[in-house]
Amino acid sequence: MDQQLSAISKAMYYLEEVNIENRSITYNTLLRDTKHVLFENCLHEVETDLIDITPDKSVNIVYCSICNLTFTVEYIYSYLQDSLSKVDKDRWKLHYNNNIYNLLSFFIKNNKIIFSIILKKNVFEHYTFSLDSLINCNVMIDTVEIK
Repeated sequence: MDQQLSAISKAMYYLEEVNIENRSITYNTLLRDTKHVLFENCLHEVETDLIDITPDKSVNIVYCSICNLTFTVEYIYSYLQDSLSKVDKDRWKLHYNNNIYNLLSFFIKNNKIIFSIILKKNVFEHYTFSLDSLINCNVMIDTVEIK
């Protein structure tokens, strides 16, 4: 990881030390933007781990061993929303399998992100992606790229 990403990863670590209930809107925006920079720029090495929530309950987490960003479908959904919110919805696109589609909307269902695309006038289709397919996606201006 280069020096800038390393510094941003450390910044995220320190920003997350403040309790959620003590964070201002501006603080949350800074933390969100920090995570987005890591998501877009790190060459993620994905790891899965089991962490204990209580003595009787454990949960699987997926994270990058380089930048320490934790991946969830909800996080990636918020990244997509935040990134595309700067562009008119009429311009949204989905780039997948060497094709570019007009993107109507996207939503979460059953821990997956579903993209509604427009094939042609009044003909729609849905593409469904799980977390592992979305970890290396990114948004370039108005286009979601699924690699």
